Amino acid sequence: MTTEIPCSNCNGQPKWVRTDLIGSPIDTCTVCNGTGVETENTVTTHQCEFLNDLEDTEYRNLFASELVGASLAFQIRRLRDARGFTQDELAQLVGKKQTTISLWENPDYGKYNLSTLKTLAGAFDVGLLVRFVSFSELADWTIDVSPDRLTPPSYEQECHEEESKNDVS
Repeated sequence: MTTEIPCSNCNGQPKWVRTDLIGSPIDTCTVCNGTGVETENTVTTHQCEFLNDLEDTEYRNLFASELVGASLAFQIRRLRDARGFTQDELAQLVGKKQTTISLWENPDYGKYNLSTLKTLAGAFDVGLLVRFVSFSELADWTIDVSPDRLTPPSYEQECHEEESKNDVS
């Protein structure tokens, strides 16, 4: 049965354990491995399923490449919308044509270079992080994709949010 319950060892935090038909745990907690202490490199059930799907090297490389291209396209579009820019306005900011912005927002494009990404980060006033990761970390990112993760606040927005938190304290 795929009913999931909070792990009792993690103090009822929303960390899940698969159960059998009568509700007894059949998996150890994916976060604490049944110890009650969160471990840094625990591979979750979702990660295991994801990693098993990637056993074929050719498929794994294609998947990683396609994921980067598609997620960048979606993120560029979400950031542009969040900043209230039209494609033409963003094109003017980065010194390109509107058709280039349209191309960058196409999930099938996938030919971004580091210079382009730096320019876009500057236009959106966000940081840019490019790094190599394990496939389990990639799994975490793909499983936990949300609009908020795709649309980080600008530096100015982030500073105002921090100031507001400090004013409330």
